[in-house]
Amino acid sequence: RDLCSVSLGYSYKGNASEIASVEFDTDNIDELRATDYTISYRNDAYSVTRNDSGDEVDFTLDGGVLSFGGVNVAFESTPQNGDKF
Repeated sequence: RDLCSVSLGYSYKGNASEIASVEFDTDNIDELRATDYTISYRNDAYSVTRNDSGDEVDFTLDGGVLSFGGVNVAFESTPQNGDKF
């Protein structure tokens, strides 16, 4: 097992899209935290929330890749309203 691998995460049942890849963001590796996150897509906009505190997290979106907390998340297709990961 690769100790440096990143889980692809989990998609909620009924999502229109799936996660294609999750990678460490080497430029922002200092932002990594030992917590899980929920990515939501609602009203044609993303939000990212820390599961341990409920706090919303700042992120960037570039070319379909969502970056936050030291990771980059790419999706197979554009999520639909109500999708969660």
